[in-house]
Amino acid sequence: MTGQFKLDAGARTRIAGVIAAIALGLSLLVLLFGTYQPGLRLATDDTGLYVAQVDPFGQAARDGVGEGMRVVNLNGQQLLRLPTYEYPEPDPANPDVAPEPMLVGPAVPTPVTLPPGELDRLASGRIDSADLIKPSQLASWAPGDECCLFSVYYPGESSLTDASLALLPGLALLLLGIWWLDTGRGGESLRPIALPAAAAAATPLLVRPLMATMSPNLVILGGLLTVVAMIPLALGLAERIEDEHDRRRILLAIAML
Repeated sequence: MTGQFKLDAGARTRIAGVIAAIALGLSLLVLLFGTYQPGLRLATDDTGLYVAQVDPFGQAARDGVGEGMRVVNLNGQQLLRLPTYEYPEPDPANPDVAPEPMLVGPAVPTPVTLPPGELDRLASGRIDSADLIKPSQLASWAPGDECCLFSVYYPGESSLTDASLALLPGLALLLLGIWWLDTGRGGESLRPIALPAAAAAATPLLVRPLMATMSPNLVILGGLLTVVAMIPLALGLAERIEDEHDRRRILLAIAML
């Protein structure tokens, strides 16, 4: 039963090193070529931009963005001019009578005129922030509907920049951890698990750029690498259990978790 889990110290060290190298390599690729993925795709039509697709596992879906929503503002660029209303002060002679709101701007939602190709550029570009509205609310616009705007904010490239800062302490933890344990400074008994222990501790930091993309596939991959990085350390520690029955139970628990 335990044979399938048994790995010698050299094999555990090699596996831990490969996992740490994969985590670091993928994160560097993401920082060089990757982008933040909020999980939605915009498209154009005759009246402007709308939400064409929402990834069911993406951040946009968790925020409540739905397919078909119209884009009112994108990254500070106004795309639809909405009717707005001013509310005059009540007449002192009739304070109980609410004054009629005064229309300011267009009487109906009106697309903003943009240069040719600008909508396509915006649709394919990065989404940092957006104000959205449901088509049904847009079609039946009435005074007071300004509150119907649905605003979302995504940190975009800044999230990747912040995540890249985690690589330095991650690398320091990996290299210094290996040096500290392998030289016996942490105790002779820990020398055989120097690299597995350092890799297990450093991998959550090394995969931060993967997690910061918010792409479901990369987030899942980063989570799996974090878990897999613990296995060589767990197996090395389990071998220290002298009782065969107890060791078998621990190894089964490791496999299940």
